[in-house]
This record gives sequence, structure tokens and C-alpha cells, in this order.
Amino acid sequence: MDATVKYMIKATLLRDSVVLRTPALPVRPILAAGFAFLAIPTLASAHGGNNDPNVVHACIGNVSRIVRIVGVDGSCNAGPSVTAEAPAHWAIQGPPGINGTNGTNGTNGTNGTNGTNGINGTSVTFVDYFSGNQGGCPNGGAIYAAGNPPVNAYVCNGTNGTNGAAGPPGPGGFNGVQGFGCPPSLPTGTHVWTAPANITRVMVEMWGGGGGGGPLTGGGGGAYARSVVAVTPGSNYTIQVGCGGLSYVPFGRDAENGGTSSMSLAGATLNFAGGGNASGNGNGYQFFGLGGIPNTSAPLFGFGAFADFSGGGSAFGASFCPNGPSTGKGGNVLEGGQHGYVVLTW
Repeated sequence: MDATVKYMIKATLLRDSVVLRTPALPVRPILAAGFAFLAIPTLASAHGGNNDPNVVHACIGNVSRIVRIVGVDGSCNAGPSVTAEAPAHWAIQGPPGINGTNGTNGTNGTNGTNGTNGINGTSVTFVDYFSGNQGGCPNGGAIYAAGNPPVNAYVCNGTNGTNGAAGPPGPGGFNGVQGFGCPPSLPTGTHVWTAPANITRVMVEMWGGGGGGGPLTGGGGGAYARSVVAVTPGSNYTIQVGCGGLSYVPFGRDAENGGTSSMSLAGATLNFAGGGNASGNGNGYQFFGLGGIPNTSAPLFGFGAFADFSGGGSAFGASFCPNGPSTGKGGNVLEGGQHGYVVLTW
């Protein structure tokens, strides 16, 4: 009887099913009144309320724990209790598929309608500038006319900015001026000038002496030169004024050249203007006295004029010399030349 019961249970469970076994529980025969009795099983829906065809539908034995895959149309045993099964479901999800291709772009929408035009601006005509307080402008401005008939409109200037900071002090002005000439009783005019304290630059202007006149023509005029010379306060500078050359004396002496005016320190010449040449009668002198030669390295310079039959030549720039326009002029026939001059300004 035991073997028969076990065989019938197994045959019933395997009918039309896929079986997954769970740990088996012992099957005991049911004995009643001296013989074995096996109840006929009944069927129940395997859906258990779930009709989704995309899940796994199965039946699990309540006693045997055997799992059967029955599908969406399968049924589970509802009883008796020894063969009864409970419905179960498991979702099935495969790996995600590849993305589909993008769809084609849709056509562009139609353009919107154009906006309305803005209002026209008002033209203006320039009238004039003005200063002072006018038209609500306290600092002057400009007037424009607009409209028809025209109406004046005022455009104001901005307010004045604040004053900037004071600049550094400028260089000092002139502190002194001194002229040097030839003493009447001396053949040369040699002077010594000492640079004052705090004076480091001095403007030097000089005219050379005029050449002496000869027996037939006059002597040449003295040259002119002007420059700014750096000096050292307290140092002594030699100022040499070119005196006028002596005239020709018949059977006595030849005419002499005018002296050179110069400024020097310890034998080094800082600026100079040459004297005019004397006129002569062929004894080593020019027939017409030539003008003096200046320091051509000076910022301003000029050559003296040469003489002719009418008289001696003029010194360059003598018209603005403080000593007068005759400064450095060459002597006329048988006359001596005029003295040169030196002016220092600091």
C-alpha cells in the first residue's frame, strides 16, 4: 500500500507539467479503517488574479514544495491539501535593446509677421553756442532748433572739474646780467667773472672787435656767437673782449686785425667770436678786410661783414648789442676798428 500511494502521487504531480523540485517533505500514507485512501485532486486557476502574459506563471506545492511552470493558460491543484498548490509569478526582463534611430526633423515653422515701424525721430538744427546761465544751463552750452515752427532746445555743458594739483616749481628766472668791454686806455679787455652761488648755467653773447682800416679800404667787422655755458658756483672765468684793430699809418704802421672775444676756464675756451681782419696795402693783409669767424659750434653765430671802398664792415648782430650798433665795426680808411663786447646773463 505504501508503494502504491507514492506512485499515484508522483504520477498526478508530473502530468502535463514542467517540474522544479524543492526540498522534499516526507509523504506519509493516509490510513483509514485499515486501507489507504487517495483523494482525487481538483484544479484551480494558475493566474491567481494575474493574467500578464509577460511574467512566469508557476504552481508551488504546499506540502511537496515542488515548483511547476504552467504558463498563462495552466492550472494549479486546489486540493486535497496533500497535493494542493499555490500560484506564483515572476517578472521576466531581458537586457535593454539598442536605441532606435532618430526620427527625421520636422519642417521649420513659418516666419512671424514683421513688427510695426517705429516713429520717426525729430530733426534738429544747430543755432549757436552760449556761455553763462541760459535756458537752465548754468555753465553754458549749445542751442538747437527743433519742430515746426522751430523751438529752441538747450544742451548744457557739464560742470567744471576740480583744479589739479600744483606742478613742480619751474626753473628760476634771470638773476643777473653783466657786460664787458675794452677799457679806452688798454689794448686788450681781460676780465675775471666769478660764478655766483646756486648759478650753474649762464648765457654768453659776444662780438669780436673790428679790423683796422687801411690806406684805400676799411677793415672787416667782428663775428657774433651766443651759447649757454655750464658753470660751477665760485669758479673764476676769464672774459676776453676783442678790442678794435689799429689803423694804418702812412710810413708808420700797418693796420691790425680786431681782437677775438672769448670766455674760458683754466685755459679751455668755452665760447668765442673772432675779430675782423685789417685792410692793408699788400704788406701781408687783404686788400679788403674780411669779416671775423665765429664759433660755429654755438647754437647761434654769425660771420662779420667784409669791408669795401666805402668803409669798414659791420659786426654781425650789432644792431641788438647793448653797446650800440657800432660794436665790432671795422675801421674806415685810415681809422681803427670798434671794440667788441661780451654780455653774460644768469
